[in-house]
Amino acid sequence: MPLTVTNAATTAPDKTSAAAKGLAGDFEGFLKLLTTQLQQQDPLSPMDSDKFTSQLVQFSTVEQAIRTNDQLGKLIGVIETSQATAALGYLGAEVRIEGDGFSLGAEGDVPLGYELPEAANSLGVEILDEAGRTVRLLEGPADAGRHTLAWDGRDAAGNRLPPGAYRLRVSALDAGGVPLAAKTEVNGLVEAIEQEGGAVFLVVGGVPRPMDVVHGIRRAPASAA
Repeated sequence: MPLTVTNAATTAPDKTSAAAKGLAGDFEGFLKLLTTQLQQQDPLSPMDSDKFTSQLVQFSTVEQAIRTNDQLGKLIGVIETSQATAALGYLGAEVRIEGDGFSLGAEGDVPLGYELPEAANSLGVEILDEAGRTVRLLEGPADAGRHTLAWDGRDAAGNRLPPGAYRLRVSALDAGGVPLAAKTEVNGLVEAIEQEGGAVFLVVGGVPRPMDVVHGIRRAPASAA
């Protein structure tokens, strides 16, 4: 699959622009109101100086809010560009992410992992196919903490299963039979980078995933010339 970068339109600059237009409208309205008030006042009985000063302060506050909003919009754009640039370093790399869906290739083992909040009294590690059927049962440590294992891509009879999408399911119970919240981790290749709604996503196995679910990254060593 070719590596691609998708730069979708983000909503944050749009929201900032809309807010700026709203402030600008308030600013223009306030300016017209103040100008009209000055034009209509009685020269023999001018506006109270305290009230006039208060209105000028409000005028200045609105003006500063518009400038601040404009600078925030630029800052958001810089941050989003920085995140997208940083994400480019993930392209083509193998990442370990929090999740349960992964792809099986035509050959080779598949590295998998899970984490237990405490020691489990009973543990079940299953590989499910796209139809949700259990195609392999694996054994793994039941101690608290993070554990890694490898699936050889075969069923219990030793037959190599067809390439495609599979899922890891870990079921754990404590000594009292209460289910434990086990977290699963899978490995996959970053195929593309997508940016949407002000957030950057890594496309792994055809699925966009937020960058904060990445727990590790690995690149194949460069081959000797």
